[in-house]
Amino acid sequence: MRNHALLPRAASRVSTLAIVATLVLHLCSDACGTPFLYVTARDQALVDSVEANGSFALLQAGGLMSNVEGVAIDASGNVYVADSPNNSNDKVVKITPAGVATTFAAFGTRVSPTGLVFDTAGNLFVATQDDHSIRKVTPGGTISTFTSSNLLSRPFGLAFDGLGNLYAANLGNNTVVKVSPAGTQSLFATGSFINPFGLAFNTSGDLFVSNFGTQRIDRITPAGSVSSFYSGSPLSGPTMGLGVDPDDYVYVATGGNQIVRITPNGSSGTVFSTMSNISGFNGGVQFLALTSPAVVPEPSTYAMAFAGLVCGAFSMWRRQKRA
Repeated sequence: MRNHALLPRAASRVSTLAIVATLVLHLCSDACGTPFLYVTARDQALVDSVEANGSFALLQAGGLMSNVEGVAIDASGNVYVADSPNNSNDKVVKITPAGVATTFAAFGTRVSPTGLVFDTAGNLFVATQDDHSIRKVTPGGTISTFTSSNLLSRPFGLAFDGLGNLYAANLGNNTVVKVSPAGTQSLFATGSFINPFGLAFNTSGDLFVSNFGTQRIDRITPAGSVSSFYSGSPLSGPTMGLGVDPDDYVYVATGGNQIVRITPNGSSGTVFSTMSNISGFNGGVQFLALTSPAVVPEPSTYAMAFAGLVCGAFSMWRRQKRA
């Protein structure tokens, strides 16, 4: 009987560890004073930090930044912002938790960087819409082209799944493209997208897409099936930056100065934060990044672990049967 209980006990321990890890994330976020998310306002060239209660504070404005888009956070809490001035000095700016800004990566030409995302190795990936490319920037600041053209058309939002595949929202042709770790592109989803802008995964591996051209959030299953997840009030203006927390609540930056929070099942949405220092459409909220986003599962790992437990239990059963 003890052998037959092996699998449930192991699964229970995994579940308990997952719950504890989620609690630690929430406790640290609240008790340590870590901002819940960061948002950018393009023409106003500012970055706000937003707390878990929706209150906001200015992190950085002006200085090295003049026309900001994407935002991402590294493991040390540094904030990275895509900046595209009205000249050829397109770059990524790094801002420390203390608010010190430096140029992290300079492209030296007009490429219009948009979405940013880190991989698990600490490399920063940058969507550049003018040349339909995705750049890779190492922790040391070395820039290379990860993938370009082909299926890409004005890429904006970027997101990684649990297997290291990168997804890009194509504002230019209303598609979502999947890029393998080797840089191979494939069409992941098409549908009723209207200028897809932001991307974010939930803990089940569903990919959420914000539509710049309408007030709607779409959901894509791991198999590539597209459906409408949420639309209507309180979404207003274009829906842009997107994030999902560990509890699968979805956060959306609207075209004005608000962040909207949507329940995990898409049944309701509420205004999470209104930032009075941000105004206008072009100058309004653009991208957002959560300090503790949803962790996307790695299917192969779970499948291998489950198969191992089943095989082990079966082997013990066979040995008992023979005895």
